[in-house]
Amino acid sequence: MLKRRRQAQSEDAVIETNVRKMLAAGVIKEGDGAWGFPVVLVKKKDGEVRFCVDYRALNKVTRKDVYPLPRIDETLEALGGALLFSTLDLKAGYWQIKMAAKDQEKTAFTTKQGLYEFVRMPFGLTNAPLDISAHDE
Repeated sequence: MLKRRRQAQSEDAVIETNVRKMLAAGVIKEGDGAWGFPVVLVKKKDGEVRFCVDYRALNKVTRKDVYPLPRIDETLEALGGALLFSTLDLKAGYWQIKMAAKDQEKTAFTTKQGLYEFVRMPFGLTNAPLDISAHDE
């Protein structure tokens, strides 16, 4: 377990609000394992703050998945005769994928209120983008 970072009181309030929302949405649950990573708040371009967990230590020891991403030229060629196009932007896209029960404790993070672990895939795991791509196909 990594040491919890000290936050300003205003940041603690943001963290607590995010934790409450994620608990209510079923994205996280209370944890009691040996894992625990620090929370970081990252300021976005629009001034809002993004709740993140610093998984760098976990990512260093994670076996990287291999998944062939589609080639852009082949994708564009396949769309050649199409008349209609659309795009999708999943809100909280990572949370659409359920974590395997055996891996949930590895996603734990620490706050002043306690230890929590993700039931849904969190942002920041090294294999998450590949899992999203594989899931979408």
